[in-house]
Amino acid sequence: MRTQFIKHGNHEAIYVPAQNGIYIDENGDKFMGLPGVVANDAPWSAIVVKVDGGYIAFESIVDYQTWTKQI
Repeated sequence: MRTQFIKHGNHEAIYVPAQNGIYIDENGDKFMGLPGVVANDAPWSAIVVKVDGGYIAFESIVDYQTWTKQI
């Protein structure tokens, strides 16, 4: 079970081929595919959430669900 915070930065523009996963933006909207910076830094991610200052990458949806119950 991995969870990783990925900070916004200048490498945001790195091109990474489309990667499977779920991305949830700051409004709670869900999208298929991971942002490039996340796909580059945490290619193992199953679900990614946009948070203040960056992203939180979760290896499994169960890890994400546990996190949502804590906030």
